[in-house]
Amino acid sequence: MRHETGVPDHPETRPVTGAETDAVTGADAAAETGADGLLPPAERELGARRLDQAVQTFVDSPRQAMLLADRAFNEVTEQLAAAIAERGRALRSGWDGEGPPTGETEELRLLLRQYRETTERLLRL
Repeated sequence: MRHETGVPDHPETRPVTGAETDAVTGADAAAETGADGLLPPAERELGARRLDQAVQTFVDSPRQAMLLADRAFNEVTEQLAAAIAERGRALRSGWDGEGPPTGETEELRLLLRQYRETTERLLRL
């Protein structure tokens, strides 16, 4: 199968679908991503492999390499955007509910620290 870019669809190069990735949310996402990034290690490794494939393709087919690199970049940025949005929802759910504020002062302080750490990480990108 070929995508609209004209690049053959191989398991290593085709876009990853939602059915192929595990849905990870809230605390699970924080535990799986570790300190190195917002994406789970498997998604980071897949993006790195796809980019590496683009680099390795360059000598034989520069145009195809550029298409592969563009696809890898777009997939990673889409995954990051989704991960950032989910992180925001998870943080917000800890304090922003219907009615009176939820959580004790200590819980809110920990949430504020998570907001700060996440925002600072994004500003370093």
